[in-house]
Amino acid sequence: MSAKVKVATLDQAAALVHNGDHIAMTSGGFHSAPMGLLRQLLRRRVSGLRVVGLTGGGINIDLLIGAGVVSQVQTCHMSMGEFGTCPNFNRYVKAGALKVLDNT
Repeated sequence: MSAKVKVATLDQAAALVHNGDHIAMTSGGFHSAPMGLLRQLLRRRVSGLRVVGLTGGGINIDLLIGAGVVSQVQTCHMSMGEFGTCPNFNRYVKAGALKVLDNT
């Protein structure tokens, strides 16, 4: 019995995400955010993503918001930890450009 290979390149993984998809991430502190994958999503020019922050959101979700590819965020909080609040999140919410759902 052979084990199924579960390893993919960034291109292969990013190709699984399409416009309007739901994606979920943990808060992704600076040490564990999947930045390579997120940058690859931006290169593919996906749009209208609906993002769920499973344990909050941070630099990972804020990067996607700042790039204008997120239409909705569902999370309990958005924070950069000791560096303060998420500037893109704050800017988009104040401008009414982002739908936010509270999942506390």
